[in-house]
Amino acid sequence: MNYQIFLNALATSIGYSVFSLALYGQFTYLRMISISLVTSVIAGAYGCNYAYLMTNNPTISILCGVICGIILGFCGAFLHIKIGREKEVMGLLGSFGYFVIIQGLITIITGGGIEAFKFIPPVSSNMLCSFTYPEWLLFGLIISVLLNVLYIIFQKFFSLSTKAIATGDNYELSKLLNLNPRKIEINIQLLCGGIAGISGIIIAFDKGLHPDLGYDIILKAFAILIVTGLNIYLLFFWSFFLALIESIATYLFDGQIGQAVGLSIVVLIVLITILNKNIQISRMKVKLKEQVLSV
Repeated sequence: MNYQIFLNALATSIGYSVFSLALYGQFTYLRMISISLVTSVIAGAYGCNYAYLMTNNPTISILCGVICGIILGFCGAFLHIKIGREKEVMGLLGSFGYFVIIQGLITIITGGGIEAFKFIPPVSSNMLCSFTYPEWLLFGLIISVLLNVLYIIFQKFFSLSTKAIATGDNYELSKLLNLNPRKIEINIQLLCGGIAGISGIIIAFDKGLHPDLGYDIILKAFAILIVTGLNIYLLFFWSFFLALIESIATYLFDGQIGQAVGLSIVVLIVLITILNKNIQISRMKVKLKEQVLSV
């Protein structure tokens, strides 16, 4: 059994979850710390391993890893303060920009789109870091991820869907209806992490997917959101949901046909969601008018 595949699957799901929570967090400093931490870990791991490949000196390699981690961590925090602290559009564009930049850089280093999400340096016999784990620990970690995914989906999904629609486009309306948008958005991000766990594991095990699927998923989901006008906070949800559907479709059909089937299913669900959203908003407007008239 190839334990590296299992580890990559776990790392992929954790990486997706970290990004879905960190890049769209509601608290500026928490988001800044998260971005710095993730950037530092990635930069440190790659800096350490590549330095070891060139020098075969563990001390120099660790030092290079620490330096790379500190420098890029501070750069991430500085960019976030300068670009991402503004509300609404600038903050969202800044956060999305970090994701694309970091993913793009790691893609260049590793030479593959999927590798950018694995958060693990390339495997080599000369590597300083060894990623060998006991079988029980590996399966225990994967099972814990899946249990959390199931808990989040079954406990959060149905109550969140209607509330997310209500708060997605009308902040003032949600306050009048005694809904807490901040709490709802945080819960939605937890849901994103749950969906990410499933799709990350499926993507890591699926060897037949296109190597640039990472970019493919995000661009398709981003295009869907722009065209439909859905809540931007659900970007990651639709990205990972699309990954999940496309992965399953690729198993059932061949290559591009599978991706087309997956995208068609997602578009259909998006259209149904838009219709449902409009119905919900119309009902809430009627309810709001009734409340105003009663006063």
